[in-house]
Amino acid sequence: MKRKLLWTGIAVFMTVLLLPSLGCAKMVEKFKKKGTNPLVHSNYPYEPDTPAPAPHEGTFVSDHGTMTFNGDGKSVVIDFDGTLAKATGLPAGRQEASYQFLSGDIPPQRKIPIRYDVAMYISLSAGGNSSVLAVGLVEENGSTSTGTGCTTADRITFIDVELDGKPGVNFIKTADAAPRPSPATAKEDGSKKDSSGMSEARQRETAASLSTKENAKEKEFGWFTRTTYSRTGKAAPDGTTRIDNMPLLLNGGWKCFMCGEGNSYTGTDARVLNAELKTDGKSVILKLNWWRVLNPSVEGIEDESDMPPTICNGTWNGKSSSVHFVSDMGNVDLTDFYISADGDAEYATGTFSWCSGEQDYFAMVRGKVAAGSSKPVKTNKPTKDELLLSRAKKRSGAPEAELEWNPDGTATIHLFETVDDGDSDSHVSTWDWYTIDPATMTGTDFMEMPVDLN
Repeated sequence: MKRKLLWTGIAVFMTVLLLPSLGCAKMVEKFKKKGTNPLVHSNYPYEPDTPAPAPHEGTFVSDHGTMTFNGDGKSVVIDFDGTLAKATGLPAGRQEASYQFLSGDIPPQRKIPIRYDVAMYISLSAGGNSSVLAVGLVEENGSTSTGTGCTTADRITFIDVELDGKPGVNFIKTADAAPRPSPATAKEDGSKKDSSGMSEARQRETAASLSTKENAKEKEFGWFTRTTYSRTGKAAPDGTTRIDNMPLLLNGGWKCFMCGEGNSYTGTDARVLNAELKTDGKSVILKLNWWRVLNPSVEGIEDESDMPPTICNGTWNGKSSSVHFVSDMGNVDLTDFYISADGDAEYATGTFSWCSGEQDYFAMVRGKVAAGSSKPVKTNKPTKDELLLSRAKKRSGAPEAELEWNPDGTATIHLFETVDDGDSDSHVSTWDWYTIDPATMTGTDFMEMPVDLN
């Protein structure tokens, strides 16, 4: 009897043991036919039972840039200033990018794509660079939250980025896209209009009125060198609007300025030259007429006017409103174009990549440059201005100085001298750039060495 019970128990045990194996074998066979592997375990983050929200669409604005989503859930145009670009590891200026909202780390997949209303991160890729940034909500006391409900249809916050002494960078959706430049009302002449609403005829007329053959002068590019070398943000002049999809508005003559990137301006050759731009709205030709090299380190100039013009050929990119040119000397990328509110001045910025591998900043301007674009901004602290300028000139030995107040309360001081070139012409020779905290009268020079004006 005991032997019978023993064998019965063994039979029951083997049945219990084999049934899952048989079931597993059948399941494996079933999934083999479907081409999947049931033995690979996958974890998934929480997602609500509610329908997923529609992808972001429209322009989201922060103090340091914009993000414009087209609603496809994949594409975005970012336009970050230098400060935000450095903090995020992404390129500055207008860039076509791709994006994904991601979960937190889920083994074994780690972060995986997920709907934005429960996301903890956003992945942005632009210009060959990719960054994964934490998104969520920053409270008034500085504490942060992430995950469910923290990213909304109208707000995206980079919670781990700290700028201007404040935690988090908020991108808030604007009611409408930024207005396009309209320096004059388009004529009702029946001519074709582009997406800006300005007729082609009006674009050509405005471009012709701004076109110039005058020699470029360095002092006309204060709006560019001040922001570029003092690292105070974007190079766009105050009171301007970005030119989008209006290539015919760029035809004609321009004044140009070039200077070294990544080096102290006081020891780098700079160039002033002129350019002629011709476009039919698709192909673009940029003719560079070389003129002078300015070398502040030796306080001299070099005449380049005997050099043959450089012809740069490019194609207008309607999506990014930019041009990439190719020439025998190197490549030119004009990435941003601006026009003043009154339509009396135009500006352009970009880079010149020499065949040698070096890269220069590149800027163009024409028309009536606003006084505030190349002169210090007026403030309500004249006594403090005078004290800062006087002490900065005394410390550096520079004969001239100008000052601009920054949004964070610091002051940027440009130290320079005006050099007479003869024939009623001159150029500005820069000595240094100081960034000073007026509360302590201390700061740094362009090379980020300490400066004490006490």
